[in-house]
Amino acid sequence: MLPYILVFATLILLIIILFYYKSESNNESKKKIITSPSLTGKPCPICQWPLQKNERVHSVIYRGKTDTIMHIFGCPYCYKNHPKQSYDSTTKRTCPACHKPLADGEYAIARLFEKPGKNHVHVLGCFRCRGKR
Repeated sequence: MLPYILVFATLILLIIILFYYKSESNNESKKKIITSPSLTGKPCPICQWPLQKNERVHSVIYRGKTDTIMHIFGCPYCYKNHPKQSYDSTTKRTCPACHKPLADGEYAIARLFEKPGKNHVHVLGCFRCRGKR
């Protein structure tokens, strides 16, 4: 009789542990879904935040005779003066090339290659590592 009671108690203990771990993992996955954005688009080059399809990076384009230069300021989450602001002050802004922190008004320098139907952007770095040219 005693072995049956031990087996029964062990099974009940295992079931309780299984339900406990399932409820823990469900709570964690709900937190991740709420706090993280959907991964539908490419990340912001300044803060690496995955952008949704309707979100854009704020930039200024300077067209030259041979080159097209672009200043990338950031996405709605990392650039304070973005037109569609969802600014989060805890977002870390870093240079994609040298990985040094960028202040609110600083930008990354990039080259823009315009092709029919699709543009290509090559990020060169910030003004510290690329230099003001």
